[in-house]
Amino acid sequence: MLPKSIGKEGQALQESWEIYRRKLRELVSQGGAVRVRNQVIEPLVERLGYAELEAADDVATREGQESGGYVMTTIDRASRLRVWCVDFNIDLDAPARRGAAYRYSHLRIAQRVLLASGERLGLITNGVELRLLISDPARPDSQVAIALDPNWKRSRNVPDSYRLVLALASPLGVKALPDLVDKARLQQVRVTRELRVQARQAVEWFIQEVLDQPANREKLAQLRLERQDLASQLWREGLIIVYRLLFILKLESSDDVARSFSFASTSLWRNSFSPGMALTRYVRSLLDQGAETGSLLENGLRSLFRMFTDGLECTELNVKPLGGALFGADAIPVLANLQWGDRAVAHLLDQLLWTAPKRGASNRQRVHYGRWTLKIWGECMRRCWNWSREFQSSGCVGCGGKS
Repeated sequence: MLPKSIGKEGQALQESWEIYRRKLRELVSQGGAVRVRNQVIEPLVERLGYAELEAADDVATREGQESGGYVMTTIDRASRLRVWCVDFNIDLDAPARRGAAYRYSHLRIAQRVLLASGERLGLITNGVELRLLISDPARPDSQVAIALDPNWKRSRNVPDSYRLVLALASPLGVKALPDLVDKARLQQVRVTRELRVQARQAVEWFIQEVLDQPANREKLAQLRLERQDLASQLWREGLIIVYRLLFILKLESSDDVARSFSFASTSLWRNSFSPGMALTRYVRSLLDQGAETGSLLENGLRSLFRMFTDGLECTELNVKPLGGALFGADAIPVLANLQWGDRAVAHLLDQLLWTAPKRGASNRQRVHYGRWTLKIWGECMRRCWNWSREFQSSGCVGCGGKS
């Protein structure tokens, strides 16, 4: 369904894009919802394959009568697409009225209206950002957020995100969306199955690297634990570290402001603490090329965990101590006193942030945790806890206790 970007069709698309881009660039610093509609949405009506844009009646949702926005319709009115426009640069996730709760944000209202009207796709924009809202009656809603400024306004060539909007929001795309979502769900199941294996490998390789550290031999001997008891304790603590990372990766990536870190967009987090951004840039160079990183990865991960264990207050970050089974002071008593090494941390991040290479392909894909629900990751990690119980009863299920 993607418009072609080469040949005569590609040339026509480029010419159409240049006209639309000029419209967008006229919306610079201010304007109400009507101006946003005129500059962003109205030029898209014909480009998407619709004939008219008209105001829609309010829709009854579980919160009462709420704005139905606008509706694009085809000539025969067989296909329709609902659209919302708000004042320029208004926060789509903030409450629409002063004193109102988060559930009354422009975004939540639009999602409730789509659900109540039985529609699977809608658009909402504030002139700075365009979001495709995907409504699923059986599962949490999802969205695709596209920055109009600078991504679209400054792009001379047709952006891939623009082609995606033309494909998904067209009458054909709206009709095909349920099948596309089902196929994506099947792909998600496959990736989840693979990540279960990678989560186990993350624990195994991390623990093996720790055991191979010469500085840890004396400390391990001082524990005076039987080999089986020591292996069981290390396995359990390795799982806790993986759980910690999954927890952090999910909440730094979520596009739901009610289920994400409020500080995830700050410079200090992104450049100093984030395991998905600050630490991951050194992983492949260390594993593939043996780059010298000193103790950068180990110190970075320990500082990250310490932030949630002890708390941190500064200008950009305000984190309260979490405690509990994951971040309690005594959650990992053995590993906390051992040297990890950067290779151990690199293996952890490598297995949790990239998919395994497919057969015949050398490239790997990043895992986007914002797409995954905690329920899915709970199912993924449930296998690891089962392995842990098997380990305690019969030794390592992988090697029978030989390693």
